Amino acid sequence: MLGRKNVDFHDTHFSGTTGLHNSLKARQHGRSPALFIDNSPNEPDSNLQLLTVSEVARFLKISKTGVRRLQQQRRIPFLKIGGSIRFAKSDIAEYLARSRVESVG
Repeated sequence: MLGRKNVDFHDTHFSGTTGLHNSLKARQHGRSPALFIDNSPNEPDSNLQLLTVSEVARFLKISKTGVRRLQQQRRIPFLKIGGSIRFAKSDIAEYLARSRVESVG
């Protein structure tokens, strides 16, 4: 389930104020509040293994350029952490399962 939070970037005092309060305050000052969507799971996934471009390339036995191409085409899911691209190992396994071509006979 997605949780939503309204935050006014122009208001530097966040402690003790609710998202609704920030939203109303922003509208009073003629500003639009920012809407954040919380996509985090209810329970943290402690088994999440993140891989770099190089690690995914070794895992799939393709070049780093091939991994970047798949990432840029949005064929494999990725995470952007700061300026770094990371891949969840489970997402790479799902990509392999989707890419599997079954035998004919």
